[in-house]
Amino acid sequence: MSQFRDTFTKDEQRENLLDYDDNAFMFFLCSVTVCILIPWTFFFLRKCLAVSNAYRRKYPEKSSSGSKFRYCQCSACVAQRAELHKELSLLRSRFLTKGRLIEVTALLLCWLGFILICRNLQDVHSIKTFDPFEILDVSPSATQREIKKAYRLMSLKYHPDKNVNDPTQGARFIMIAKAYQALTDEVAKKNYEKYGNPDGPGGMKIGVGLPRFLVEEGNQLFVLCFFFLFLLVVLPMIFLCYYQRQKKYAPNGVMVESVQFLTHVMTEGTRLKNLPELLAASGESRAMKIEREDDNDMKQICDSVVETKKRVFTMPVIVRDSLPITQCMMEVSVLSDWYLTADSVLEFRRCLVQAISGRSQSLLQIPHFDEDVIRHCHRGKNVIRELGDFLRQESDERRGTIDMTPEQLADIQAFSSHVPNIDIQAEIVVDDEADIVVGDIATCRIILTRKNLKEGEAAGAVHAPFFSEPKYEEWWIFLKEKGDGPAGGRLINFVKSRNLERVVRENLQFRVGRPGKNTMTVVALCDSYAGVDASIDVDFRAYTPEEKPREVFVHPEDVKLDEEPTLFQQMLGDVCINSSDEEEEIDMDEAPKVVRKKPTPDADGQASSKEPASEKPGQGSEQAAPTADLQQSQEVRMNTPKFQPHGHYIVPALLQDPTPSISKWLCSIYEVI
Repeated sequence: MSQFRDTFTKDEQRENLLDYDDNAFMFFLCSVTVCILIPWTFFFLRKCLAVSNAYRRKYPEKSSSGSKFRYCQCSACVAQRAELHKELSLLRSRFLTKGRLIEVTALLLCWLGFILICRNLQDVHSIKTFDPFEILDVSPSATQREIKKAYRLMSLKYHPDKNVNDPTQGARFIMIAKAYQALTDEVAKKNYEKYGNPDGPGGMKIGVGLPRFLVEEGNQLFVLCFFFLFLLVVLPMIFLCYYQRQKKYAPNGVMVESVQFLTHVMTEGTRLKNLPELLAASGESRAMKIEREDDNDMKQICDSVVETKKRVFTMPVIVRDSLPITQCMMEVSVLSDWYLTADSVLEFRRCLVQAISGRSQSLLQIPHFDEDVIRHCHRGKNVIRELGDFLRQESDERRGTIDMTPEQLADIQAFSSHVPNIDIQAEIVVDDEADIVVGDIATCRIILTRKNLKEGEAAGAVHAPFFSEPKYEEWWIFLKEKGDGPAGGRLINFVKSRNLERVVRENLQFRVGRPGKNTMTVVALCDSYAGVDASIDVDFRAYTPEEKPREVFVHPEDVKLDEEPTLFQQMLGDVCINSSDEEEEIDMDEAPKVVRKKPTPDADGQASSKEPASEKPGQGSEQAAPTADLQQSQEVRMNTPKFQPHGHYIVPALLQDPTPSISKWLCSIYEVI
């Protein structure tokens, strides 16, 4: 009975080879903590202490191509950059923010946990290997006489008979005996040198680097509940919260609600006067929180407002996301081919950046210019209406600068040298062709040159002292047909360029649809400055295909590739050829049916066949013509290949045979395909 029970319980008494080890878990946790803390601490200190990196991200020194950025040197822009650098240098702005405080707290807690783990590791004893020299307290170079002497002394000292009350001395005596055996016995010495143990190879126990309490019977319910909550509740909740937050925003960073609203409300007739209202009605503006500190100011404003029958919104709602929202407005306009609406959106975007109320106030972008100076510029000779007119004048002939101080004149000169002075060139060609033919894909090659920059320089941040963040130039380049009116002709294509180099190259492609002389207009609009736009007309002549025929060159290798049959064609080709060699050909005619085998070539290469036997005597003359026709048909069909790569001869051969077989039926299906 005991043997029967041992059969089923012997595995329970066996020691597990894999077991959870608390000491291994502490080493594993320490390694993982170090791998996380060191990079995290390095990047955190670099982000907090390296002020210049945060400043250079907003105002970099060089572009990606190596050109040096050129920034506006007027007093307002210099003061704005200095204020930003000072703000980034303050400890308050680097540490006393909500995100930084949370990060510092988490980092300190992790370091505290790492210190506690290291203190616990001090109590962990490492596994000692069997070292007979250490056990006998002799050097590795000791002789056999010294080893025997040491063994004799230690065996007398730790013998179990002399240490009856100390059971640990018995184990120590066994280790001394094994050490002596490993150093004197040849077999034990070889086992020690080979396996590290005088008794030969032994078992190895491997532990799992996880805490032991995970598998203890008393903690099973707690561990199961923890994993259940973490895997089935916490992780899905984190994902759902992240998804609920991310699904509110489109890929361009604008709320989906705002994109849908702008797509529904904007029309071809939307102009500048409608855009402030659309910006105020966007989802970002309506989600803007009003602090309690604003209540007093809002109350004073509400008390001073005189209620009328119709409310007029003249002040635009400028929020942090104004640029992404206007970018979305621009995308809606250009994708709908509304050129005038796109022009109005860009004008509204300039108003937000330069703090002006319209294109008529483009001169207010100039430093130290106010309404009085602008009225003076609009009167008399050499009237200045736009910023471009002011920049084209010589510095000593510019109107409105007579009463300026030297410092103010220096600011105006710095502004004039920083504002882009664009020279635009364009040509329309067809790649690898000398002439343009109707139906070709033509390319309009556009070159924008900033004449205010030198070689190796790039355009820095725009002159926008009243804008909250650094803003860089963006140019929208439109290709449209020339026409009468402000909108011109049909919008053909467009591209948005963020290239800040001195020379900008862009390509716009379109299909040529009208023969004869065509005139296209290329318009370059800046989203940051008012009055610096540029345009140019491009003429080209398109020929009809009859006037300029195009020869299509096919490379011989491509022809060979077309002649090679595919795998499906090869399979059907073998079936058709084999079936045609084995089948009989039947000539359907008004004459009696004649059955002939296909002629087989003889040794001389000539086709030979047996004459068909007549069914009735006396009809040789009547069957002469059908037999001749049949023989001619046989010769034609013998000289005609049964299968070509494209299968052109399969269906005719099938139609001549009134009894098609399965192989010919498959060939007919392939021909239809």
